[in-house]
Amino acid sequence: MRIHSLFSLLPSLTSLVFASSRNCLTQSRVDYFIEAWNNITGKRENWEFLMQDITTENFTIVSDSLAYLIQEPLNTSVARSRDEYFRRFVAPSPGVQGEFKTLFLSHTCDSITWYREWAIGEYPIREMAVFLVDIEEFGKIYKSLYEWNSGVVVHALCEHGADMCAGRKMESMAKRVEVGNEGVVFERRDCGDEGKAEEGRDEL
Repeated sequence: MRIHSLFSLLPSLTSLVFASSRNCLTQSRVDYFIEAWNNITGKRENWEFLMQDITTENFTIVSDSLAYLIQEPLNTSVARSRDEYFRRFVAPSPGVQGEFKTLFLSHTCDSITWYREWAIGEYPIREMAVFLVDIEEFGKIYKSLYEWNSGVVVHALCEHGADMCAGRKMESMAKRVEVGNEGVVFERRDCGDEGKAEEGRDEL
């Protein structure tokens, strides 16, 4: 999706302040978050603005997959602010090339569950993310619970000569990684029809 299409989904989040305690995410807002995150991960047009637009300053990410990749303790936050996440994981990355494919997408009033696929070379990488949204004040993502198929990621990165693999004995593996043809069929779930919120709640 081109960036101008992204912006047509909804007005800039930075210009909105939500005081009501009855707000709910709409499907269009969810779509905006997903397309924005794809643009950030791929370092595509306006990705730096989008990072500011969809996450709070205290954005936190918890991911054993990322912790394992950078050899830090599991079950800890790998970033405790938007700036730290940007500095540690976004800025050093060249950006994911190729297409992102959503396999499953669901949301509640203040959370999004997302399963997507992309590739490193010939290897499909599948990620599961839960985004928690601060709908009461900023309408932005304040926390992500995020995991991927770590073994395949490390195998693929090391096969492509990533610097992080230097000296990691476990990655001199001769294991074969095979890819089958039985994929996941796309599925989408939400609270109901677009424009219809839970009873007694307003949509965000």
